[in-house]
Amino acid sequence: MAAAASWRQAGFQVVFVQEPHLTFHTRTAIERRLRRHGWVAYISLSPTGPSGRARGGTAILIKQELLRSGVVSVVGGLRPSALGPHRPRVRLGFLTSNPLVQELQAWLDQELAAAPADHLGALVWWPSFKRRLAERFKASFLSILARLYTAVSTLGQVPAGFTDGLITILYKAGDRADPANYRPITLLCTDYRLYAKVLALRLNPCLADVIDREQTAFVPGRRIGENVLALQCLPELLRRQGRWAVCIFCDFRKAYDTLDRGFLFRAMAALGVGEGFLALVRLLLADTRARATVNRWVSTPEASHAGVRQGCPLAPLLYLFIAQALLCLLRERNLGVDVAGQRFAALQFADDAEVLLPSVDDIPSFLSAMATFGDATGQRLNVEKTKVLPIGAVPLTCLPTAHGLQVVSEATSLGVTFASTPDPAAAATRWQEVLEGVEACYGRIASLRRLSIFG
Repeated sequence: MAAAASWRQAGFQVVFVQEPHLTFHTRTAIERRLRRHGWVAYISLSPTGPSGRARGGTAILIKQELLRSGVVSVVGGLRPSALGPHRPRVRLGFLTSNPLVQELQAWLDQELAAAPADHLGALVWWPSFKRRLAERFKASFLSILARLYTAVSTLGQVPAGFTDGLITILYKAGDRADPANYRPITLLCTDYRLYAKVLALRLNPCLADVIDREQTAFVPGRRIGENVLALQCLPELLRRQGRWAVCIFCDFRKAYDTLDRGFLFRAMAALGVGEGFLALVRLLLADTRARATVNRWVSTPEASHAGVRQGCPLAPLLYLFIAQALLCLLRERNLGVDVAGQRFAALQFADDAEVLLPSVDDIPSFLSAMATFGDATGQRLNVEKTKVLPIGAVPLTCLPTAHGLQVVSEATSLGVTFASTPDPAAAATRWQEVLEGVEACYGRIASLRRLSIFG
């Protein structure tokens, strides 16, 4: 309540000076149009909502701190009926004798004079401005965030809206009209991402002790190239020994989004994660809501009760515990290929898994294990995209399918194509195509205006 009272007294506002009495719908329409073009602007935003309850979030705390430092932003020169011809102005007020405020005001005036604007008049320099503002007031921001994160860890509560996200989609491959061919990415607020990054930095050094060597993603000292080399060398080794096996390239349906959180917490505890750290992870995955944005339309918020959020710095590390559970299950079912006196059940890179089996006769046992795994974790095989690749001294006759899975002569994983029978000429052609794609990408980047070599 004390915090709410202090925010109410601060009364920080960002207003449209020329239109002080806007209707709710007009304010919402203008805010939406500004946000589409890079502005994070609010009209008549006060630390308390309509019900009088305190609004939470680091944004309010930072605004409060800036207010104490004499920084107040006022956006003027915009009207709801004429957004186009006007250029937003930012004025710093109150303790203008503060040298820092005067310095920032002079810099703002210079930036605004030269800043490009789009057809709605919204400044397109906002991302750069936010970065440089954070650099300039880093010391103040760090003290605020340190207090906030300490309170979150101690009280076991997060500010209102802290875990909310905005879901955008990225096209993967296949039919563009099929929603399943798009990857959802959750855009999260910066204060959430910073807190999750702190937890990730604490967890990361411990992963090598609990995650087996077959998993090469996000573990210090391990590289994606280890999986590529293993999948390239294993067929040749089997061929020289006169043996053959099958490699199943697994594809999980929406792996990150369907993960069972209860199983995740139990797996982490079983692998030795302490209750204190687990409590913080539970806090970040509790009461998660998100809005979807498609073609600039934003949906109403929906709660999510499963999955980890792609876009969260901690999410990839959390998924490793699910992947480790899969590896343990395959071993418990005695699945895998013996190499140099050791049994290798699978090669993993996060949710990318290549399961090794001695022959196609072991596929039913594999499918049974995957059904159990899916029931426990929510991770279901996408049978249409899961491929069976025979490797080694492969018999001349291979069926096109095996127990409902497609048998192929080559499969792609980790950006590399692997074949049952190595063809140096075909491999050289594929690598040339990859090289040309990289060169084309660099060409597009080089053509962007005002972009340095460091981005």
